Amino acid sequence: MITIDSSLIHTIGKQSRAEARKRLTFNFHKSPQDHIQRFINVLQPESIVEPHRHEHSFEAFIALKGKVEIAVYDDDGAVKEKAVIGPDGDNRGVEVPAKEWHSLRALEKDSCVYIVMQGPYHPEGHKRFAPWLKTKGQ
Repeated sequence: MITIDSSLIHTIGKQSRAEARKRLTFNFHKSPQDHIQRFINVLQPESIVEPHRHEHSFEAFIALKGKVEIAVYDDDGAVKEKAVIGPDGDNRGVEVPAKEWHSLRALEKDSCVYIVMQGPYHPEGHKRFAPWLKTKGQ
């Protein structure tokens, strides 16, 4: 059995504060070749996961601590939907379908989401960043 307890979230949170990107993941899957990828991502408010999409996989987010804003964009970069998820709020999670541009932004210190997506993980094709990021100077 794998447990996701406060101690793990605290430890990864502390480590994430020292990271340049101000976020850190902790994998529960054993290999990048696993057909289901499962991990937590602990993010700080200075961290924004830039708009990107996954061509072949949905991505599901369940909030375990703090608050995280997840935005979905159209192909031109306009926001289509936003949701704030948190373990104590009305929205505790979201699932983003494959091929949907989306981003994450922590709203509180040590915000933590549990993420599930299809594998296997291939670094060269796992994530495609939005082409309009360059044109908007982001």
